[in-house]
Amino acid sequence: MRSRLHIALLEDDAMQASMITRWLNGANHDVATFSTGRAFIRTLQTEKFDVMILDWMLPDMSGIDVLAWARMRHHRATPAIVLTQKNEGRDVATALRSGADDFVRKPVDRDELLARIESATRRKGLDLQSSICIGAFMLDRVSGAARRGMQDVHLTATEFALAWELFENAGQIVSRDRLHVAVWGRNHTVQSRTLDAHISNLRVRFGLRAENGLRVVSLYNHGYRLEVAQGLAGEPTPGLQCDEITP
Repeated sequence: MRSRLHIALLEDDAMQASMITRWLNGANHDVATFSTGRAFIRTLQTEKFDVMILDWMLPDMSGIDVLAWARMRHHRATPAIVLTQKNEGRDVATALRSGADDFVRKPVDRDELLARIESATRRKGLDLQSSICIGAFMLDRVSGAARRGMQDVHLTATEFALAWELFENAGQIVSRDRLHVAVWGRNHTVQSRTLDAHISNLRVRFGLRAENGLRVVSLYNHGYRLEVAQGLAGEPTPGLQCDEITP
């Protein structure tokens, strides 16, 4: 089951790019950001992505032109989503005819964008895991929901990303470096104790204790492991589709 996607984000607005990157990192995706069409095209000549997200209006060329270039080269099948403030039917038609798989109007909504990414990857045959249940614990990537039993639990985007990485690799050691990339991306440096603080908050907020069947164990100089009580069954939470994982 596919979980992490390598996503290219072409957006010249630094605040928008930062916000969308946080959303995607929080959903456990790896993001490469670009602010100009030319920089993106240079990278496309040597690197492949699972999904491309392109802003229509750029300082040097339009995102539609970039997409048309990509479609004529070696990126014909890569799912592409266009972001724009344009809202007329002919604009949607232009984007779709240029090779876009979907069209998201600004201001961008987090849940809508994640859902459209999932839909686009599904249509292209990429199997994207959307939810995990272990015992009474549930995580849903699309809605950002977390639940223990029948109780909704509010997790921050950082806590959710950490939980997803640990749940997806239940019973295995997840290195500190891998957790850093999953939450903050490759281009951000954070202090080691920052990760430890977020893990501590996750333990408390989500109730990851031995008596609840799951606990997070710290392995000095290595990382963390989500330990699952022996024989714990992964019953799906009512009302949500879960991809069950057993260690």
